[in-house]
Amino acid sequence: MSGKLIPPTQAVTGHLFTVGLVISWERLNSMNLLLYMVPIAFVFLLPATLFMEENFVGITIALARKEVKIIWYLLFNSSLAYFVNLTNFLVTKHTSALTLQIGA
Repeated sequence: MSGKLIPPTQAVTGHLFTVGLVISWERLNSMNLLLYMVPIAFVFLLPATLFMEENFVGITIALARKEVKIIWYLLFNSSLAYFVNLTNFLVTKHTSALTLQIGA
């Protein structure tokens, strides 16, 4: 008996969840999603970097003292990564996630 009740219950719950996502005021803005993802990524990646890379801060400072262009390379690289994420979210906002999957 319970095996017959579970699929219809899941279907109704799934439709309610889908209807909730369609309501415009409940949808996440792509920029807000980016603002939520960046701190979480930082929190997870910083300990991993500290664990896997030995003395990366000292090496980076030594490289920056030896050659100042490394600072510009790091700033350019991080800005480029930000704009790639921003572009990805804006394309998803104006088209759909399926467009990115087909294009990739």
